[in-house]
Amino acid sequence: MTVWGNGTKTKPHVTSGYGPRTGGAFSFHYGCDFNGYSTVKSIESGKVTFAGLMNDKAGYAVAYDLDEKGPKGEIITVVHMHLRAGSIRVRVGQRIGEGQSLGTMGQTGNATGDCDHIEIRFWAGSKYTTTDPVPWISNRIKNEAAVNVGVRTRKTKAASNARVAPTTASAIDKGASLKKGVVGSFDGYKVGQKVEGNDIWFRGAFHKRFYWSGAFEGGANTAGLKKL
Repeated sequence: MTVWGNGTKTKPHVTSGYGPRTGGAFSFHYGCDFNGYSTVKSIESGKVTFAGLMNDKAGYAVAYDLDEKGPKGEIITVVHMHLRAGSIRVRVGQRIGEGQSLGTMGQTGNATGDCDHIEIRFWAGSKYTTTDPVPWISNRIKNEAAVNVGVRTRKTKAASNARVAPTTASAIDKGASLKKGVVGSFDGYKVGQKVEGNDIWFRGAFHKRFYWSGAFEGGANTAGLKKL
């Protein structure tokens, strides 16, 4: 699931866009500056790779790698810059979900006012390229809306194996299994083997594998899911 830096599906105001700009020496703006909110939130789930003072230009920043890879196998890193000093709420190595509070919007580094500077980086080895965050985030939100008709999400509180059937004896699909803290998408549920008093299994909307509901926040909450 994807949200904007304000934690919602509604695009915030953009104060400075992506691309070439002038301001003294000619330069290139590798992200977009957003404002109109105070708490900076993650746009997707992932793992924090940086949290602190990045450099004189970026100021205090948080970076996190997404669980998925880019179209050419690149590591996708999202960076939020110019956070207020002392406001960062996450640490390196921590798993975060989309919409999680990262810190408070500020103007540390090379910023003329409070803003949430977001960069989308695609790493290939030690080098990376960037893309305009506005269409990238917008397209992901639109695509999810189209796919997610009749789909609901649940966040894991523990790692969850993806099973080919709703029993612990069935084969595990490692490629579809979910790590702790990941938000999964599900299109239905089925009554299966009872585990720790709970016999509800969610079916993945994309891989069509089964996940024991006890591994998710809310447990056997079937609201919005179709019974299979």
